Amino acid sequence: MSADRHVRLRELLAERLDAPLPAREAADLEAHLAACPACRVVERDYAALHEQLRALSAIDPPRDLWARTRAAIDHEVAREGRRPFPAPTLELDRPGAHRQLRVAIGSLVGVLVVLLLVGGPLAQGPLPEVASATPFAIPRQQLAFLDIADGQLTLYRADVAQVCPPPGISCAAGPSSRPVVRLGGGVAARELALGGGGHLFIAGRDPLGEEIFAIVALPVAPSPEPTSSPTIGPDGSAPPSTQTEPTEPTHTATEPLVEPSGDPTATPTVMPTDGPDETPGTGSDAPSIIPSPTSGQPATAEAHPILSAMRGTGAPAAWSPDGTILALSAMPADGSAGSDVYTWRPGDEQAVPLTSDHRSTFASWAGDRIVVSRIAAADDASADAAALTTTTVVIDPTSGEERAVELADAWLPSVDPTRHWVVYWQGRLEAQEEAVMPAGGRLFIAGWSAIDPWAADDAAAAAAAVASASPSGVPVTSPGDHPVASDAPPLGPEPTATVAPAPTPGDAGGADERPAPAGSPSGSPSLSGSPDASLALDQPRAASGSTSDWVVRWSTTGTAYGIWTRVDREEAGGTLIVRSVPSATNPEGEVLVAPTPAQRSFAVGADRVVWVTPLPGGDGELWVASWGELGNGSLRLRTLDSAEALLAF
Repeated sequence: MSADRHVRLRELLAERLDAPLPAREAADLEAHLAACPACRVVERDYAALHEQLRALSAIDPPRDLWARTRAAIDHEVAREGRRPFPAPTLELDRPGAHRQLRVAIGSLVGVLVVLLLVGGPLAQGPLPEVASATPFAIPRQQLAFLDIADGQLTLYRADVAQVCPPPGISCAAGPSSRPVVRLGGGVAARELALGGGGHLFIAGRDPLGEEIFAIVALPVAPSPEPTSSPTIGPDGSAPPSTQTEPTEPTHTATEPLVEPSGDPTATPTVMPTDGPDETPGTGSDAPSIIPSPTSGQPATAEAHPILSAMRGTGAPAAWSPDGTILALSAMPADGSAGSDVYTWRPGDEQAVPLTSDHRSTFASWAGDRIVVSRIAAADDASADAAALTTTTVVIDPTSGEERAVELADAWLPSVDPTRHWVVYWQGRLEAQEEAVMPAGGRLFIAGWSAIDPWAADDAAAAAAAVASASPSGVPVTSPGDHPVASDAPPLGPEPTATVAPAPTPGDAGGADERPAPAGSPSGSPSLSGSPDASLALDQPRAASGSTSDWVVRWSTTGTAYGIWTRVDREEAGGTLIVRSVPSATNPEGEVLVAPTPAQRSFAVGADRVVWVTPLPGGDGELWVASWGELGNGSLRLRTLDSAEALLAF
């Protein structure tokens, strides 16, 4: 599309803020926005600026404005020593005369107002300044992201400890980020996962264009030599550190353009800009401390391949909750066989196959076990190419034992860290050679604890462990004892397998919402009618009304989940939304971050999400949005050299 076309459509975006557009222009604009992520960013930018202007205080003109204006005109005429020209007679019956009169008067009034408010002898002083938003603290959490720096793939570290309350238009700059490691070998990464022990998994392509799956051992800074305790000052503070800060990237953060959904009237408590450290967690959502460079320059690390001549399948690779086992799925690059699940542990030279049926795809972790989606065998009557059927199993990666899940026709179920909930896709699958691709369907959320095939074993093991800790066999508890899921707020009754559509990026609530299809007690929904269009990418602009590409990520507490979707796999970006899990008072969950344009890679922490908004020219903006007891907030962290940056908490 020509640049002139973009300019005209962006003019329409601005005009639409003040008055409805004609039907034809409105339809053209909506059609363009559906296919242009860059213009959707501009649309959001215009809306934010419009709200900022509306928030400015109204300036009442002086009561003697006209008297002073008339006096100034008379003074200028007298100074030139001439009489004013008589006002010309206007032929108001001439076509267009009324319009010319209105334009002339409007132009004169506009000039006078500019002179009054901006400068000149009639100026009444400077315009009031718009106050900058004050950041408030959130629990500190380390963020890792891969970006391009000086032509090399570089791992950065940033401490996310503050955000700004809505609307956050004039928010202060975000935290600085430090380059930690530069990756050699010319790897172009498309997937990132942080594990324990300083292990980083990346998937991408090597300089020859071959797909690779590799582990990067992050350099660990040496432990400091034991020293005497520092002298504590009279105010209880330690002496300042003399360590030299590493070089920071040249990009700086600017004002946010996006605000997460929330109560705009809420006023969070203003706190210091540095928040408390987040309680350490495990797994990819809360990795071990990302090493800091010991000098101003980041270290260089090499990627060690763990699979070769393969291509990825299924959900993104993920580490076990304790960060010691990596799970992923892949198939031969030449299409000679189907997909299998692999695991990798520190010390393994190569990834080890967990399955060998060529029909299994990694979906997620359920505690310390692996959830697998499996296509019906080729000799099954149900394995017709036009109607592929699936089963779900959960495999113990240590013993290899697997158990089936009563969740019919689900694909790539994503289980939350507390094993209460699961988000999965259901729809039409297509076989492309040996690969299986979703062709269109819907996402659902259901209770996992009611259908977990290992739930009884885990409950018995937990009861036995508690009983063995008490000499009398009576469970002993103390105020400090908490179950795994107790970090989450009350969710109402124990979740069951009743299924509801998972609200995906187009579903922000309101008039477009439709009733959820009823689910059977076994957790197997029946799709009646066409899929709900509100679940499609960028609804209501999307035409197909179904989802064929998605990523689900959970908060570390299991109380919120982010879903990124797109309808067309060829589209550059997609749409991200974050919701709380269903509760007794809100069966669909609360919208925590409203639908926003985003790249495929995003990360969810305990109470925050980070994502990349694509910009024209291939750049991107790194954003964080948070929710919780302190209120909702957002912050633009920095500009990125590549919109394809990869993120991980």
